[in-house]
Amino acid sequence: MTANRMADSTQAPAAPQSHFAEPPGDLASSSPFGSLDRSPDFYEVYTQLIGTLREHLICSGIAVLVPCNLAIAVPAQYGPQPLPTPIALSVTETHILTHITRTGRTLTLRRPAAFRPPLPAPASDLAWIGAPIMIGDSLCGCLSMVGSFRSGDERLALSFAEQAATTLDWALRWVLLLGLPAA
Repeated sequence: MTANRMADSTQAPAAPQSHFAEPPGDLASSSPFGSLDRSPDFYEVYTQLIGTLREHLICSGIAVLVPCNLAIAVPAQYGPQPLPTPIALSVTETHILTHITRTGRTLTLRRPAAFRPPLPAPASDLAWIGAPIMIGDSLCGCLSMVGSFRSGDERLALSFAEQAATTLDWALRWVLLLGLPAA
């Protein structure tokens, strides 16, 4: 067997791709951060958060969801197919996002068969985790993840979301301290 044939026989199926949106110009007029949500620094934090989650959790899809008016922007995601942005949320999805925001805790759903996650995520799997990215009492994003999660992955996801929120908070303070333009 030649080297090329051997390489062909051991090729893995196509892996999910990371999809990173350009910071949208119409993002988050209702967001507590206003135009700061469009800052490239915020998007860099979101993309690094996805990279960290991919290293530590068994996820087939991850999306960072950012509230913008009556819809959700998806600045960064990982999965087999990119989600469109903005996404209009149903009443049920809005209630779930409100619950995650109000409690400041992760929400996990596990199912015996693949299902549509309660918040948008780039794939469907057996479990879904939603985790808030909050600075104080203000929501600056939410993680929506699908995959095969183990015990303790909810705490790990929330821990990474809290670290991302701390980074976003310091970036926000730095911009405000220096009096730099927000976007």
